[in-house]
Amino acid sequence: MIKKFAPHFVEMEKNRENAYCCGAGGGVRGTFTRLSIDMAKDRLKEAIDKKADILLTECFSCLHNFKNAKKRKQNIKIYNISEYLSILMDGGEK
Repeated sequence: MIKKFAPHFVEMEKNRENAYCCGAGGGVRGTFTRLSIDMAKDRLKEAIDKKADILLTECFSCLHNFKNAKKRKQNIKIYNISEYLSILMDGGEK
């Protein structure tokens, strides 16, 4: 469905049942903060290596963790999927 709105959409290599965790779930963020951020950085690197401009997630914990892990110099935007679809429907980014 996203490809109808964003025709250049691609999934990361590790996706669906093979996706790696961002590090925010299962109590990892609260118990192992540094590990949690490192896990999110690994997922961000995977997206950046795919030449992604935008990283989408439907999980609010992932969204929060990715935004915390993102470095200022990294030119990637991070959105909740619903938020991004709303932006697209309003004529925003593609």
